[in-house]
Amino acid sequence: MGIPFPSGGQDKISDSERIANPCYNIVTMAEKKKSPRGSEFWQIIFPALLAAVLILALGIWFGITGSAGNISRFAQISTVLLAIPVYAASLLFGLLVLVGLIYLAGKLIRAIPPVTERLGNILDRIQDSAERGTRSLARLVIWPAAILAIFQRKSDQPVEEIKLND
Repeated sequence: MGIPFPSGGQDKISDSERIANPCYNIVTMAEKKKSPRGSEFWQIIFPALLAAVLILALGIWFGITGSAGNISRFAQISTVLLAIPVYAASLLFGLLVLVGLIYLAGKLIRAIPPVTERLGNILDRIQDSAERGTRSLARLVIWPAAILAIFQRKSDQPVEEIKLND
């Protein structure tokens, strides 16, 4: 099933062409895409060349007719005008770097909690095992000494009490 052109022509567009290019006025669009012959030169290249030649001519004219004070003033102005794009580019670069750092900080803020949770679990395991190890080492030292103290104690002696002088 084809769709006829809106101009009433006998040609029809197939369904595959209609899906590939959904525009209903394909013929009109194709005709309008072509620019008139020679318009590229007169609309783009000629104005750019004319502006460049006029700026160059004005610079030469100021250089020839101007006094030393005028030339130095124009030199200072041109230095400022040359510095402005450099400042603008560095500002843009700095802003891009800042935006990139903010983006990376956001990613880092989202990535840190799972990593720190895992690290906290590992450190808790290390702490638990260290506590168990120190308790077992303390038992190895304290229990034999306590048992030895029990056997060395003389059962016939009363427990000595500390008396305070009143």
